[in-house]
Amino acid sequence: MPEVSVVIPAYNMAAYTVEAVESVLAQTYLDYELLVIDDGSKDGTGEALKIFKDKIKYIYKENGGVCSSRNLGIKLSAGKYIAFLDCDDNWLPRKLEESLKGFSGPDIGLVHTDGFIIDKNGKITKNYKCPALSGHPADDLWIMNIVFSPSVVVKKSCFDIVGHFDENMFFAADWDMWLRISEKYGIIHIKQPLSRYRAVRGYLHEHTNESKTDVLRMLSKAQSRNPALSAALIRQAHKRICLEAFMSHAINKRLIPSIRELKMLFMTDPLIALRVVITHLYQSLK
Repeated sequence: MPEVSVVIPAYNMAAYTVEAVESVLAQTYLDYELLVIDDGSKDGTGEALKIFKDKIKYIYKENGGVCSSRNLGIKLSAGKYIAFLDCDDNWLPRKLEESLKGFSGPDIGLVHTDGFIIDKNGKITKNYKCPALSGHPADDLWIMNIVFSPSVVVKKSCFDIVGHFDENMFFAADWDMWLRISEKYGIIHIKQPLSRYRAVRGYLHEHTNESKTDVLRMLSKAQSRNPALSAALIRQAHKRICLEAFMSHAINKRLIPSIRELKMLFMTDPLIALRVVITHLYQSLK
């Protein structure tokens, strides 16, 4: 049985999916299986992957979203650990080797690393360094999703306790899962950039309201699981949600939604709201 199961959900990104698979096959750590879950692609993804023959396990399914693909990958996986890689992202060669070193104790459920942000052509545009965790990781994850998704490796047995990915979510599904795991298990961060995340879709700016709805639902679920959470932590989380929604609407010059989010931000933290107004006025006058 393989030690690691690598799960790649794929959908209509044949060329990028080939790159993702190649980055897994180039790993220095070799005790793994690679499952590509094709979520109903119509662009010839399956045909493009035939070059890998028996090096991968290719599974085609009807379109149901990335979470349904991940959940199927979890179900079909044989490894002790599961590493997730979206089809438009890729890994550096030592990704698995270094990540597995993080599982140093029985209480560790998730290991993640730093990484790079790349554009549609694969050019590095930014380094991502995970903020330092303080106290229980769940507290930090309440405020923002600091886990670099293409870097994540999870002990498979965790899913028996926390459940699978929420298929009713899209924008906050990763965040929801990492938070649930952090409530039950230890999280280890490795300070090495070992994954590349391709920022080409712009979903958050294009679907600000849907993203906010997803995040609020995720936080509501977390609050119901943790009724003893402090009011200050909850308020801080909502402040960040309003601030990010405001920034997204403002960037896209959506005036009325921007004002709505600014009002909500003012109710949560008047000082932050005032700073935002002053900053945007200053920038508009430059």
